[in-house]
Amino acid sequence: MARMKTLLLGGCLVLAVCCAASDCSLSKEFRITRTQMLNGTLEDPFPLPIPGLQLELLNSGKVVRQTRTSDNGKFDFGELPTGKYKMRVVSMQFCAPKIDCRSGLCLVVGRLRINEKLSKPVTVY
Repeated sequence: MARMKTLLLGGCLVLAVCCAASDCSLSKEFRITRTQMLNGTLEDPFPLPIPGLQLELLNSGKVVRQTRTSDNGKFDFGELPTGKYKMRVVSMQFCAPKIDCRSGLCLVVGRLRINEKLSKPVTVY
């Protein structure tokens, strides 16, 4: 009986964690205050480059640029005018990168987390 309660409680905790995970494929809004290039290298948590990752840049909810990472994880949105933007990861199960804007320059933090909301559970036997 105690084992059954433990299993039931554990199952509820796993369910709660899965349901509480939010989709993080869209970054927080960031502001470019002067024309600049926006590029970088994206890595998974291990840290290995992520090739073929499709990225979108949004302004006011509309896609204004699209790109895909190269074999070594590099991406380049080119030169961007001033404005408010968000970055979205489209093609894989990763969270969007954090964009750090300081002193008028925005840099992309390249190590991405796994998007728990979109991840599929793996069964190990």
